[in-house]
Amino acid sequence: MKRKLKTALLVVLCIALAVGGGFGYYALKKAWYQTHTFPVPDKPDELETEPYVIDYLFDPDNLQQMTAAVDDIFVGRAEACIGTTYEDADLRRGKWVGTPATHYRITNLGNIKGNLRTDVPLEAQTFGGVQIGGKTAMAPPGGFLTVGHCYILLMSANPEGDLCFGRKADLGAQIDRGELAAYFDSLQSEGNPTLPDGASPALQTIDRYVQAYQNRDPAFERAERYPSKYEQD
Repeated sequence: MKRKLKTALLVVLCIALAVGGGFGYYALKKAWYQTHTFPVPDKPDELETEPYVIDYLFDPDNLQQMTAAVDDIFVGRAEACIGTTYEDADLRRGKWVGTPATHYRITNLGNIKGNLRTDVPLEAQTFGGVQIGGKTAMAPPGGFLTVGHCYILLMSANPEGDLCFGRKADLGAQIDRGELAAYFDSLQSEGNPTLPDGASPALQTIDRYVQAYQNRDPAFERAERYPSKYEQD
């Protein structure tokens, strides 16, 4: 009788240790996925993808609405892809899954709306990215940024002051920095610059966003916003 009792207690102890060990491993791996930044593989646009669907409170094809709704708009150059994070990672049906966010290091070449710093690289994230495991991707709106390309980026900050962006316009890798600097000098001094004759396609796109912001729809401006950690004093 005593031997049977000892055997039963040993079985219960082994089960408890197995369950506890399994739960401990799950908790550690979940924390690892949720707190680490994972490298993005080369050519992520070539992975099997599904779209990252965002329900906007404005028409994303209406620039007057869109430029009113976001906090910051600037021309930025993608310097590096930092990696992907999964803040809600969890084990579901035996598979680790999580909503990806892709982080970039960006140089601000000129503000259209807002007053973000231009003297330090900015770190910003976009919704979507490579899924856990690296074989599929949840494509960010408009696709991944290409390092070396310049973009018009429309940003808002989260409660922690981190910059987040969705919509963007790709200006390409070749952009005339002198033309761009002259345009932004005119924007700051005159407020409503005149597009010069022979302006490049990139500058024409930038001017289109400037004009849209200056004629923005006030009905879509946010009543409350979170300040970014990169705002200039």
